[in-house]
Amino acid sequence: MTLVRQLFVLALSLCWAASAADLSGKWSTGRGNIFTFQVDGDRFTGRIEGGERIYKIVDGTLNGDRISFFVLHDAKDDPEVIQNGGKSFRNTAAGTAVGDEIRVSGARENTNQRPYQLVLKRIQDQQTSQMGGDLEVIELRSNFHVIAGAGGNISMQSGPDGVILVDAGSGAMSEQVLAAVRRLSSRPIRFIINTSADGDQVGGNAKIAAAGESLTPIDRSLLAAGATILAHENVLDRMSAPSGKQSPYPVDAWPTETFVRNQKSMFLNHEGIEIALQPAAHSDGDSTVFFRRSDVIAVGDLIDTEHFPVIDVDHGGGIQGEIEALNRLVEMAIPSTPLLGQDPGTYIVPGHGRIMEQADVVGYRDMVTIVRDVVQDLVSKGQTLDQIKQAAPTKGYTERYGAGSGPGSADAFVEAVYKSLNKKSPSKREPLER
Repeated sequence: MTLVRQLFVLALSLCWAASAADLSGKWSTGRGNIFTFQVDGDRFTGRIEGGERIYKIVDGTLNGDRISFFVLHDAKDDPEVIQNGGKSFRNTAAGTAVGDEIRVSGARENTNQRPYQLVLKRIQDQQTSQMGGDLEVIELRSNFHVIAGAGGNISMQSGPDGVILVDAGSGAMSEQVLAAVRRLSSRPIRFIINTSADGDQVGGNAKIAAAGESLTPIDRSLLAAGATILAHENVLDRMSAPSGKQSPYPVDAWPTETFVRNQKSMFLNHEGIEIALQPAAHSDGDSTVFFRRSDVIAVGDLIDTEHFPVIDVDHGGGIQGEIEALNRLVEMAIPSTPLLGQDPGTYIVPGHGRIMEQADVVGYRDMVTIVRDVVQDLVSKGQTLDQIKQAAPTKGYTERYGAGSGPGSADAFVEAVYKSLNKKSPSKREPLER
């Protein structure tokens, strides 16, 4: 090889190295999964931590900002493997990595599940309120904080009776969550209240509950000691499984206390706490948690300020129940009138995204209602689902809430609305499986 050619090849390699994507650190989908990559030149491997499970990333290739890799699903208790008849499979993924964002599209090999698209964002080293780590801690009141960045938002009320958490985030972030809680309060964790059975709400149940202490000790010969995990009975149905079937979650992550009526009330740390079922909304087990003295309502996945609502029609969710739940939130929340700007009034903590006020919920409710009305009108005209999607009933909102594909996208929301409007009410509720 001539000297000129050697210099040319060297220049190209230096150019490639300068433009190669930086996959260092941890990345989050914002919905409970944490990606970590180990890069060696133009090859990489890694892992995905989601809930109580860890998935391997293999055969990764990096070419400038282009990446591709496979994800192995071979765990017996993996819900997706269970849905695939117990057969292991691989996810194929490919896309681009630019700056602090990775966009990948993929498909699950040898399954009937649809392709997906993910947007990964680098987890920044935020230190709000000097918490450090991968989490952001936001103080709403002197005794009330929101821990963000753990997969889903976690609300934390503290006082002389101990710590009350609404949701537990993903299992992969449990240690960071516990560290944040301990910095905010030296009192034991007493309750974890789950707003639904989604992995970004219940994934951290087992570890965080084990670090706590129940206010009402019971015979622990069958249950691990720790904080009480409280949820609606439908959440327990979804996290467990009928006799003879594989449960999607380990026993120590299940709710240890449930309620079957539409509301359960408690009085802790000098304030009333109202837990209210919001039937047939995101799913059939959604609850809102209203801290009356703090004037904060944690609403779980009824609201995602960055996406359209995810309506799980197969597990009891419905568009009408979603709108009714949002209407109830609008009625419960109080704006800061007449002294606008001096105080935000009632805080609303969504499952994902920024903290809201009543006016924000009104806007979100109106968006959902408008899309429902447009889809309903097209259905009444006899249009098929594909024709309705082509009509773009979310036009005007897509850029803000639903670009891309997958859960929370415009297509997924329209499809859920369509199915919900055409779904007949079941005569008997079946146990839910994840």
